Parts: sequence; structure tokens; C-alpha cells
Amino acid sequence: MTTQQDIIQAVMAISRVKGLSMNPTALLEDVLVLARSWNEPEEFRSAVEQTVRAMMRLSTGRVTGTSLIYSSAGWNSYHYQHARIRGAKADMRIVYRRTEDGILVKGFGNRHLPQDIYQRLRSTRTEA
Repeated sequence: MTTQQDIIQAVMAISRVKGLSMNPTALLEDVLVLARSWNEPEEFRSAVEQTVRAMMRLSTGRVTGTSLIYSSAGWNSYHYQHARIRGAKADMRIVYRRTEDGILVKGFGNRHLPQDIYQRLRSTRTEA
């Protein structure tokens, strides 16, 4: 089971990504949802490490996501794996916008667990 210390370390690791801007409450909520999606400590840590890696790559412009449409127009979605496994589907998402000095993240997490990330973000986050 993921511990409170794991949660704190995850929030700290993600918040240290250079060029990342994200509402602090949303960051904590997303880490808590991530812990529910990947409740085994190793899986959770891997998901956090891959999230940090993806955010670093996005903030420096090394990778880009796909433009979203409809009610999410103006936002992008970047797809990645919670663990680096050859041939596995990208099961994680980061919803973000580019900024002058990096990225503004609306939210991140597992694509389907515990619920569809796009529905979760639409229903809980009107602003980033």
C-alpha cells in the first residue's frame, strides 16, 4: 500500500519540475488519484517517475501532445506509459498548455482508472 511519505515525495518530485506550473490543490488531488490507480508501492513510484520524466520533456519542448477539441479546446494531451514496458499501451495522460517558459498542467493520471481522466478534469477543474 502506498504510504503518506510516498504521497509527499511524489508531490515534491512533480512540483520540482522546471517550467511546470500547476494548481497546488490539483497536483495533490492528482497524486492521490494516482495512488488509488496504482496502489502497489512499486507501481505508484514508477508512475510518478514516468510522470516527472514526461513533464520534464514537455516543459522543455522535447515532446508534444495532441490538441484536444470541444470543451477542452486550447488544451493538449500527452500520452505515456506508467512503466517503461516495450509494446505496452500508453495508459497515462497529462492535460496541459504551453506557456512562455514551460507548461501549465490542468491534470494528469491514468487514462481510465479510477475514471476517465478527461471526464474527471471536465467535472472538477474549470480553471487550471
